[in-house]
Amino acid sequence: GRQEKDDRYRLDGLGGALLFGCRLSETSNAYLKYSYESVDVYHVESFAPTEISRHTGRKGVSTASLTYERSTYDDNLYPIDGSYRNVTVDVASSVLGGDFNFVRTTGEATWYITTPHPKITFVFRIKGGWEGEYAGSANVPFYERFYAGSSDTIRGYKLRFIGPKDSKGLPLGGDVTTIGNIEMRFPMFAGLNGALFYDVGGLWERISDVKLPKDLKSSVGTGLRYRTKWTVLRFDYGYPLNRNPGETGRFHFGLGVPF
Repeated sequence: GRQEKDDRYRLDGLGGALLFGCRLSETSNAYLKYSYESVDVYHVESFAPTEISRHTGRKGVSTASLTYERSTYDDNLYPIDGSYRNVTVDVASSVLGGDFNFVRTTGEATWYITTPHPKITFVFRIKGGWEGEYAGSANVPFYERFYAGSSDTIRGYKLRFIGPKDSKGLPLGGDVTTIGNIEMRFPMFAGLNGALFYDVGGLWERISDVKLPKDLKSSVGTGLRYRTKWTVLRFDYGYPLNRNPGETGRFHFGLGVPF
């Protein structure tokens, strides 16, 4: 389930999925997934843009997905060596019982490199995605679009506030995204680790809108990671380097490492 809201609308979603996984080798897996979600958009204000108002009411999103992943990292909880790669193709279709027809492709690659003395871990991640409609669909619904600006994308900016916005400066999401992260993690004492990071990326409505490097947003920051037996407690502060008037840094708290 999920709930979303801002000044323009309210959204409730409820769904489920069936997942079949197959081990291809010692380090790689493939997954086939079918998911269905019923999404209700309501309390849509009169000033809401057409990208939102056109999806008022209850709609279904029925999706088949294929994922390939390869992981060689040494620890699922707090990796310090190895790599992770993931490619996913999603196909939403009215043939499967949904109300939308669109294709989404996403890819991610992360590398972990640790120096011997002192033990400093460098983490490099690249992530990107594209989606588009087919078979006469008008557009990808706003609640299935990509968004950027969060604790695991570009940490110096407000949640979802990177990319296209409406006339009131509120986010609309986009169909194209790219994210890059560099993080240096170092032990402090006991289970506490420090981190320094640099994030960069962008979000666009369509491929023709992409202008690199002009449109990219970036941030720098520092953080703490405390490893327990079951999880990692994380605290970050990110400061935007391409900030607009009134924008300041952002604090983030979460469970697990961001990537």
